[in-house]
Amino acid sequence: MLEALERREIEGALAIGNKSKDYIAKILVYSLSNKEYSLSNAFVRAAGQELARFQQGLATLDTCITAAPLLGLLGTVTGMMRTFGALGGGDIAAAAGTITGGVAEALIATACGLAVAVIGLLPYNYLNARAEDAKREVSDASHALEILLKKGETNAPFSR
Repeated sequence: MLEALERREIEGALAIGNKSKDYIAKILVYSLSNKEYSLSNAFVRAAGQELARFQQGLATLDTCITAAPLLGLLGTVTGMMRTFGALGGGDIAAAAGTITGGVAEALIATACGLAVAVIGLLPYNYLNARAEDAKREVSDASHALEILLKKGETNAPFSR
């Protein structure tokens, strides 16, 4: 698309962009289609819509990553409360099963909470990095479009 724009062929660039499913191409098509009104506003609007797709689900994943260790800690506290409750009865030998069960509950809850957080952190970081890369690519496309259009204004008019 950018090569067609450099040759000052807007219609050719739009034809290429309309065939593409790439988010940058969609942004450029929308921007060029609405350049008579406001190229920058059209670009910002289209970029916002496309970049929103990259952010979908990240807030939910972030909440799970944050909440999982806290729920694990809650399980730890309830397990330890169960353990100390069994110790208060006086006969430790008779309550040995309850004591070890409470400690096991505490350890399992902690391990599960940490496991969920660590497992969730991997896709979160991957998706977050993809969103950041997409933002950089959109910014680069914006600068390239502006340069090519300014270059076209100083040389010859664009052909339709």
